[in-house]
Amino acid sequence: MSDRVVRVFDRLARRHTDESRFEQIALESLAEHLDPILIEPRTVVDVGGGGGATLARLTARDRKARVVAGDASRQMVRAARIAERGWRSRRRYLRADAERLPLADAVADLVVAHLVLPWVANPGAALREMVRVARPGGLIMVSTFGDKSLSELDELNPPTHPRFRLPDMHETGNAMVEAGCHDVVIDADRLTFRYRSLDRLRADLLAHGALPAENHLAAGSALRASCGSLAGQFEHREEFDMTVELVFGHAWKRPPNSIAVDFGGG
Repeated sequence: MSDRVVRVFDRLARRHTDESRFEQIALESLAEHLDPILIEPRTVVDVGGGGGATLARLTARDRKARVVAGDASRQMVRAARIAERGWRSRRRYLRADAERLPLADAVADLVVAHLVLPWVANPGAALREMVRVARPGGLIMVSTFGDKSLSELDELNPPTHPRFRLPDMHETGNAMVEAGCHDVVIDADRLTFRYRSLDRLRADLLAHGALPAENHLAAGSALRASCGSLAGQFEHREEFDMTVELVFGHAWKRPPNSIAVDFGGG
């Protein structure tokens, strides 16, 4: 993760308070996709754990599990640790780059990355790290934004304006396969959020990965242009709807000595 992205989250940590409505719904969607999967992990790793909201949900789901959260932002880790003070906890927070996790091989039964991949310069490397730290037979779970997200922003601007692009759900699935995940399952939820404040909309876009890490300059220009157009819209409308596509992928780390079956023809 780049130093620039880390600085973004350091700033967010210093002013982060309660979860936004978007955060709450995104976490609820993650739980809805994760809960039906039959797994009782002893150790859970939360990649890019941020301020601890995802970790809290994982702890509530798997009450006996030891849970470790890693985040590249020193300030996010500090804020999460402060929130844990005063009581014994099964949660551990450490500073960790998603592309170079400071964990041994095969230590986790469940590895989760919630809305992290858009911020990572090399998502493939982050996915390979998730597979590496998973135990054989362990579950890898990711959530990210799909290409149908924020379509309203593109509609506000002419084709000559800069735009940013998010990967579609098939690209996310292919990236998981290339990273070494097996039995990959991809699904997506399309949600609509209603905003009555341009500042709230802008804050949500910046805080949750609307700027893909590999193209921050172009994406930032696109966001500024779109928010400029939105400002004009808010002068005439009291609210504005925004579409978000949440893509969820889960897969397994193949146990040793297992046999891959090819169902393709040829």
